[in-house]
Amino acid sequence: MTTFEVKMPMPSRAVICAVVMALTLAMGALAPAALLAQDNEPSEAARAQADAFLAPAEAALAAGDTARAGSLVASALQLAPDYSEALDVESRVELLDRATTRDAIAHLRQAMAQASWTRTDPLQPDQMLTGLLIRTGQLADARRAADRLVASRPEDPRNFILLARQMDKAGATGEELRSLRDSLTRFPENVDLRLMEARLLNRLGRSAEAASLVRVGLRLIPDNLPLLLASAGLDLDRTFRVGAVDTYLSKGGTDPLGAVIGMESVPIGQRRRYLDAFLSMGGLARQDLVGRAQSAARGSKVLAARFQDAIARYTGKRDLDADGDGYWDDEWTFADGKVTRWVREPAEDGVFLYAAGFQDGRPVTLDVRSPDGGVARYRYSRYPSLESVALPGEGTWFVIPYTLSLPFLRDAIVPGDGTAPRIAARLTPPSPEAVRQGSFRVEEYAADGVTLVRRADVVHGQRVYLEESTAGDGVIDHRLWYRDGQPDHGTRSLARDGVFQVSEVWRGGKLASEAVDTNGSGKPDYHVTFDRIAVRSWDYNEDGRDDARELALADGSRVRELSTRLNGVFDVRIVTRGGRIVSIVRGGAPVPVVPDAPRGVTWIGAPATGPGKPEPACSGSKARSTRRRCSNEGSARTGCHPPRPAGGMRQRATAGDGVAPPSPGAGSRASHHDLLRLLPQGAGGDRRGAPGGQ
Repeated sequence: MTTFEVKMPMPSRAVICAVVMALTLAMGALAPAALLAQDNEPSEAARAQADAFLAPAEAALAAGDTARAGSLVASALQLAPDYSEALDVESRVELLDRATTRDAIAHLRQAMAQASWTRTDPLQPDQMLTGLLIRTGQLADARRAADRLVASRPEDPRNFILLARQMDKAGATGEELRSLRDSLTRFPENVDLRLMEARLLNRLGRSAEAASLVRVGLRLIPDNLPLLLASAGLDLDRTFRVGAVDTYLSKGGTDPLGAVIGMESVPIGQRRRYLDAFLSMGGLARQDLVGRAQSAARGSKVLAARFQDAIARYTGKRDLDADGDGYWDDEWTFADGKVTRWVREPAEDGVFLYAAGFQDGRPVTLDVRSPDGGVARYRYSRYPSLESVALPGEGTWFVIPYTLSLPFLRDAIVPGDGTAPRIAARLTPPSPEAVRQGSFRVEEYAADGVTLVRRADVVHGQRVYLEESTAGDGVIDHRLWYRDGQPDHGTRSLARDGVFQVSEVWRGGKLASEAVDTNGSGKPDYHVTFDRIAVRSWDYNEDGRDDARELALADGSRVRELSTRLNGVFDVRIVTRGGRIVSIVRGGAPVPVVPDAPRGVTWIGAPATGPGKPEPACSGSKARSTRRRCSNEGSARTGCHPPRPAGGMRQRATAGDGVAPPSPGAGSRASHHDLLRLLPQGAGGDRRGAPGGQ
């Protein structure tokens, strides 16, 4: 056999480039489709992985282990954040805590919007969300949801119940009654619809119709506990009423309302067993029943003493469910028969509108939430007179005694018999402006609520004096006096040691100038003025006349002027730019300034080569070599300071941006620099604004 070897010619570089380009373009065209597939596949896989956490989460939820259920559903949401199944389980966990009701609503909304259900009929979470919207007063959204549910799933009576509940909450009485009658015709054996119509009729004063409606229900569903209880409360026949109560209790009814109806329906001598039932069923936790039970026990000294002993020892919560939806609107907390707290939540969502604290039976605080979510705390001196008001973002205002009041109790004093104080339907707190006008002091505290960081005396709402801790640690280091509500003058402690070395002058709400006593002599020797251009000046001999001053120009130049005779007459002017001296004027005559680039120095005066040549300035590439020689004129760490005038100008001058020239006293140099480093640099910075947020 003959073997042939075929040699393929090597492709040229141009051909290789063309092939690579073609492959690149082809891959680019396929990339969007590939990425789309990748996006979908991980989403499905992530949901499958999340399901592995959701099954045990639901089991833990059913077993009452909310902590484990919450942890498992959190893991599921990490894998699939928009998975409707996981969001649904999370909302059910959150609904077990009233404080997270709003979170539950948000997650249910998200679950319904994502619509990524795999095993759950979305009807149930949709109904749960609609019920929450009704409960929390979001009635427009609730009506749209209820109408949609009724239209899409008319076979489910729960949708008609939700629609009627929305109408009831919205006050649409006529529409509600028509809807309930139509719904009850569709679902005659639905107890909830029947009871809702009976309650509405009774509220409208049509109790006979309501009782008849309940009797019909008992014929359809004999011995139904809720219907028995409703019948006992509505029927005018006392004998029938007692029979309904006894049947209700004998069949395991646990609503203490049944015991109260029994007490009200029998002679005084037969009420003991009903009172015992009321107490054993937790009747003291029901604000709507306590008064009725107390009245029913008054006819007997024994019963009254029994009731009073129980209520005087009561510790726990007492709730009022004003709209009968199963969630309280008002809640009182008691300890040994004394009220310690009251909360009102109209939205029933864990966010209070009012919350009052009591001590020894008298109101001490009242918290009021504004529409924007801010909470103001009103503290009482002697109820209803206010002692102080903590306004959000403003601090605590201390009220002139007996100037402002905020009553919220319907009675002048808190009852001493263990019953809850009656609360006014509407509260009218004084306006923030009224609080400011009626106060004599305002205080601000750190985040810990204890550390005082700012205190101001006020008159008619305007500050007259302020002291503050600028570091926020409670150490007062700044004091300020006001005129016509604007800062006028102040003092500041640089070392925060109680010694106030800095005197301030303010104009137009801004810091205008500062004077500093750096050596503790009692006379200022350093000044800063803040205007369009900030000027710093030094008075070395403390004779009240500046001996040196410094300012920065708009073009970046820095000007330093010196009084070599310490008489306040500036006879030397040095201008630097970019760290180098550009000009010197002495006694009105310019002094030559010659840059020496090869040597990296600047010569002041004519350059010389022999003995007595001018020394280089403390700048440029040879600054390090001159630090030792410049040390007697300034700190090597911060650059040479302008020279201290002492009998004439020397042959070298600084080009640095030193903090300040040293003061003449040899023994005061360290403390001088320590203090000056604490002063604001530049044109005022944050220090120029008004203190205390004004």
